Amino acid sequence: MKSTAQPARLLLDANVIISGMRFTGPPYQLLEAGRAGTATLLAPEYVLREVRRILFRRFNLSDAAVDMGLAELPVKVIPNAPVALVRRAQMIIGDQADGAVLASAWEAGAEALVTGDAHFFTPAVQARVRVLTPREALGLIAGPTP
Repeated sequence: MKSTAQPARLLLDANVIISGMRFTGPPYQLLEAGRAGTATLLAPEYVLREVRRILFRRFNLSDAAVDMGLAELPVKVIPNAPVALVRRAQMIIGDQADGAVLASAWEAGAEALVTGDAHFFTPAVQARVRVLTPREALGLIAGPTP
């Protein structure tokens, strides 16, 4: 277990949430850690709108199925980051949508941003926020091995 009393605060990108909802593997295990209380999983409103859009379009799910899936997520919904912060983040990452996610991680004071998106794994972004894959986030939650 993590050595601090508080669980890690992890901001999840849409790709991690969707993978965790639809498939097994590290993203699913991360959602299970949220359900168990060993991690505090965060997602801004923007990310959850993106999850909804993708589940509906790419997976051809009904509104009811999407609503049910989102309601069962062990994710704390946080407000979107302020526009000025999003613009600053967009200049660093070079993408409008990714800028909103990066800014939300800053605004939320997340211990890490968890994503599978390669745009975040650059020195410019990693100098400003810790970026982890779902597998790396599971390692953070588990803590050091004896």
